[in-house]
Amino acid sequence: MKQKIKVLQVSPSLRGGGVPVMLLNWYRYMDHDRIHFDFTTFAEAGTNELFTDEVLSYGSEIYYLKGKEPNKRAPLLGTFLQIKKILKNNEYDIVHSHLNGFSLIILTAAMISGIKVRISHSHAFYNRSTLMQSVKMGTLNFGLKNIATCYCACSKKAGKYLFGDD
Repeated sequence: MKQKIKVLQVSPSLRGGGVPVMLLNWYRYMDHDRIHFDFTTFAEAGTNELFTDEVLSYGSEIYYLKGKEPNKRAPLLGTFLQIKKILKNNEYDIVHSHLNGFSLIILTAAMISGIKVRISHSHAFYNRSTLMQSVKMGTLNFGLKNIATCYCACSKKAGKYLFGDD
């Protein structure tokens, strides 16, 4: 029998809302003998978010990424180092990041850790109204195109926003 595929789902939370609901809808109906998800959240360690109990009932691990405050993202280097540690201590086949532009940090850590499948998933679209926002998004577009191996988006606009026109 083929070995189980291990996926680290990098989600902002498990408390409900678009990304967690989508992830749990997938996970409820997939073959758990073939695919296993673990999750990250920016919630304070030990927090019982809406989907915590269900995720744990599937045998999944939840990794709490520490920020400056509960439910806030850590600085870039802090998040990078936390993800590197998680990847070093586990054998994931896939890292699937749902953090829009912040996915560049997550997927860079995954690439350096030797993860072959690195998915960037765009869930939002924002107008680039200033020159600084356009430069920022251009940098993210370029970076994600060179770091991610797969690109997903919930709409054409969300895909264009994070991955550019190509």
